[in-house]
Amino acid sequence: ELAGEIILTLGEAFEIAYQMVLKERAELAAEEMDKLSASDGDDTTSVSSKTSVHTV
Repeated sequence: ELAGEIILTLGEAFEIAYQMVLKERAELAAEEMDKLSASDGDDTTSVSSKTSVHTV
């Protein structure tokens, strides 16, 4: 019975660690997406400003 409890506790510990890794990866992916969208925004701004210069 004690061995079973230990195994369950270890299983829970591994599950928590796995969930933490998944959360960290999701946060890193979100940061990368934010960086990409921010750089896309800069590109769009420069293109639109060039366009406005050409249209004036």
